[in-house]
Amino acid sequence: MRKGRRWSLRLKLIAGVALVHLVLMTLFVFDLAERQKEFLLNELVRRAIHHVQIIAATSSSWVIADDLVGMEEVLHSSVERGDVRFALITDLTGRVLAHTQRDKTGKYLVDQASVASMKSERTARVYASDETTLHAIAPIEVDGRHIGWSLLALDKQPTVRHLARVTETGLIYTVVAILVGTLFAVFLARSILRQLGLVMMGIDRLGRNQLD
Repeated sequence: MRKGRRWSLRLKLIAGVALVHLVLMTLFVFDLAERQKEFLLNELVRRAIHHVQIIAATSSSWVIADDLVGMEEVLHSSVERGDVRFALITDLTGRVLAHTQRDKTGKYLVDQASVASMKSERTARVYASDETTLHAIAPIEVDGRHIGWSLLALDKQPTVRHLARVTETGLIYTVVAILVGTLFAVFLARSILRQLGLVMMGIDRLGRNQLD
């Protein structure tokens, strides 16, 4: 078997194995990252809605009593979690009754997304989301009577950083898998081509009637 042809077959075999590993690992990492992203974002939405509902439930008595201190205690206890950017309580007109940023207390909401969400359905939900923040709203009710709204903004950065780490780890695994697969292909090609070379040598001798 000619040396040039042997090297050509060896390179093709190595490249084929490496390509298969590259395609399979890329698909695996992409699928894993997408699944992780969907799961974590759904979990973040669930947490935001649950959290804003707790604020609405625990602040209702303070809203009725118009107790600013009580409302502020509820809000500040809600932001003890590091992923809450801010939280607030408003009346039905959009006037801020209490805010984790005290300088905004007494003012009216001017954010169009927040104002529009208060005019929409009276349910707890996420009403806005961008690259860094998730915004949720819940109605404050007492005996079926709607008396205000609770709103909060949840930080998405920890989730984004986690997804970046997952993707980075997946890429590292892909590179390692390609390297391992390439080394395996080198040894496999050497073994196969050695046996193939012996077969071709035997055929060549047989063609020259060298039957020893």
